[in-house]
Amino acid sequence: MNFKTVYKAILLFSIVAAVIAGIFMTVSLLHSSDTQGIKIYSSDNVEYYKLVSWIFGICTVGYIVAISALGKRVDKRVDFSAKNSKLAYGIMAISTAALTLFCLGREFLTGESYDHGNMYVIFSKEQLLSISNSPEETKVSYLYLLFLAALIGAFAFFVYAFATKCPSGEADEKFGMFSMLPSLALVVKIIYDFLLQSGNGYGALYNFHLLGMGFALLFSVYESRFYFKKAAPALYIFFGLLAGMASFIFSIPALVLFFAGKAGANWHPAFCIADIFIIAYIYIRLFSLKVHQFERQKKETEITTAFDSDEEILPTLKDTAE
Repeated sequence: MNFKTVYKAILLFSIVAAVIAGIFMTVSLLHSSDTQGIKIYSSDNVEYYKLVSWIFGICTVGYIVAISALGKRVDKRVDFSAKNSKLAYGIMAISTAALTLFCLGREFLTGESYDHGNMYVIFSKEQLLSISNSPEETKVSYLYLLFLAALIGAFAFFVYAFATKCPSGEADEKFGMFSMLPSLALVVKIIYDFLLQSGNGYGALYNFHLLGMGFALLFSVYESRFYFKKAAPALYIFFGLLAGMASFIFSIPALVLFFAGKAGANWHPAFCIADIFIIAYIYIRLFSLKVHQFERQKKETEITTAFDSDEEILPTLKDTAE
């Protein structure tokens, strides 16, 4: 069996399944949407929500079975100076830079007529009383400031990774420590988005956003393990596939709803496009992994046995010559 072909077939299947699930979710939300935004949606009102959830669950089980069979054949070594790695780092450098500039520009360069919504803003104004003409109080979102700082740190890592040529493709411990900055940005983003979800009730679709961010965080953490030479390829692939699928299910409907004028100011496409960049990064990294015909343990045993045999043969030849 050609395990390289099987592995790539699994990756391609995951993309197709994610797109199909995203289309079903999009059709469902368009049927039940209005101009009030998607916070009114619940799993009971979304026509194909259960179907999408079943697709996600079945794919999860399938990935566990497939990766259990292929996990030990995936190489633990990654060439961080290869073209695929540079392409992935370049994509994320552009994405994080664009998202940072968008967040700052949206906050400081737009006029008062621009509707910022109630999320992803540093300064928010809240009325002290419930009446419309009551005085307003300006509040600072320190958590969002922390996210922007972590986002800038993630941008610095991706630029550094793109520009640095690791000797023999091996990353050092300093590189590994630096690689944890994107994980920090994802941690803060998940906390921020979870608080928004619990406070505003953005509905069923947002649950897949939180799932996608959570699995993307785990994928990022396990990617750092490669840099510390403690890679766990099976879990790395598993979390990457689930992150890509959940993010697809969220980002496709969110983009369609926004451009259809049914998502409100909070659902700006910039954040959904950033999700698409993350998905692209994940799949470039997954397609870059090397799959061997034999299990890693079996291969290592054969190599060790060969060396032991050589050590036994050499003294015998020496005695024969004497």
